[in-house]
Amino acid sequence: MLTALTYERDRLAAEKTAVDQIANSASAECARLRHQLENLPPPDPAKVLFDFASEQTNAGIGKIRSLIPPESPALGWFDKTVAIVTEVGCFAVQAIRAFLRWLIPHLRGHYAYVKGKIEAQLAKKQ
Repeated sequence: MLTALTYERDRLAAEKTAVDQIANSASAECARLRHQLENLPPPDPAKVLFDFASEQTNAGIGKIRSLIPPESPALGWFDKTVAIVTEVGCFAVQAIRAFLRWLIPHLRGHYAYVKGKIEAQLAKKQ
């Protein structure tokens, strides 16, 4: 009886040691992840907005798609339409970005020109 209790005590002590090691390891991992999260650079607001819009759009498309019965021929047309609209939307975004990259330097040049003209007119009036 005493031998069995001693054996059980030793087994529980070894098990406690193993659990303590796992807990320490988990605690160290949590601290590492917390430190990593605290040192992340702030997210780009445009990316956050794009990710949110993309997530909501995908959820809406999924909800609409779930309303179409699986055996319906409309499901194939729906998928094709979504693919085409996605491609057109991606092209539109790329075109707008290229246009803005071209437009912004031109606007800065025109702003400087107009500002100079206004300052010259104001100087003449004084």
